[in-house]
Amino acid sequence: MRYFKAMIGLFVLISCNSQHDTNKINLTEQIYRQSQQILNKHNNQIWNLLSIDTTDIKIYKGCFISPKDSVLFISISGEAGGSSGNANRLNLLGHIKDSLVVDYYEQGALPDTILDFDNDGIDDFYFNIGSVWMGSCNDNYLIKNFSSKKETVLFQQHDESVLDCGWIIEESSKLGDTLSTSRSFKFQDFNNDKKYEIIRTTEYKIHNGGKIEQDIIDSLKSIVTIDTIRINKN
Repeated sequence: MRYFKAMIGLFVLISCNSQHDTNKINLTEQIYRQSQQILNKHNNQIWNLLSIDTTDIKIYKGCFISPKDSVLFISISGEAGGSSGNANRLNLLGHIKDSLVVDYYEQGALPDTILDFDNDGIDDFYFNIGSVWMGSCNDNYLIKNFSSKKETVLFQQHDESVLDCGWIIEESSKLGDTLSTSRSFKFQDFNNDKKYEIIRTTEYKIHNGGKIEQDIIDSLKSIVTIDTIRINKN
């Protein structure tokens, strides 16, 4: 695999043809202009993103739409409503001709990992999107790509916890309730076929007695499981 430094921010994987001459345009200005037009549309892809901050831009090049040609994945920090958690960025897919052409956009988070998980030649994104809402801490784990300029979800998991999230545990839970589910993931190619398995570790914390919050927390029963998942598009 070949790595190189991105124009602004992180370094990225590229394995397909690169045809972007970013020296021809003021890219930051183009990003700002296109982003403002998108924010003004107020559609379902941008649910509560209020503004953007062009001092915090991450740009990746990769095979994000097709296996043959590289495009840019541009992630711009922003300000969003509290329920968005870390999904407070405007993410764009685009390419450069005489100007920046946006092929796809959405409100989202910064990707944790970029990797071709299923060896189809298209680079996939792994996101961990966390938020706190109505006394519940939520984590959404998502592997997806933007094949053919549309979102394709390959794997999705949701965790929820009411511990240290504003929930009144002693009033709203009972013995045997699962108060927290948390997961961590590792990715490994066990078969050397360039298709990655997901090693999932899950911890459940279960109400095991106690009348006040601290007693309940101190008495929690922990159960840990480990399993392996292979990504399957079908």
